[in-house]
Amino acid sequence: MSFESGSISCRISTFPHPIPDDAVEKFAGHAAPPLNTLGSGEIHGWVTGRHLLDRDLREDTASYAGYLRLTLMQAERKIPEPLLRAECK
Repeated sequence: MSFESGSISCRISTFPHPIPDDAVEKFAGHAAPPLNTLGSGEIHGWVTGRHLLDRDLREDTASYAGYLRLTLMQAERKIPEPLLRAECK
């Protein structure tokens, strides 16, 4: 898992135009699916900036001091590389 032994990137940006009033609802329409839907493929979607499993995108959970704080989460089921190497020897 990248948060255990990989890299995490952060990008802060400003928009040239005002953010629409329904921006949170639009992000919520693309919220991350539940982790129990993770199969052999990849899942991705938006979560709040509080933690990677907070899929409850509402105005009060996605806004901090007037700013939107959202994270694009991506997950896939993989065999850890050390375990794969050990099993393939």
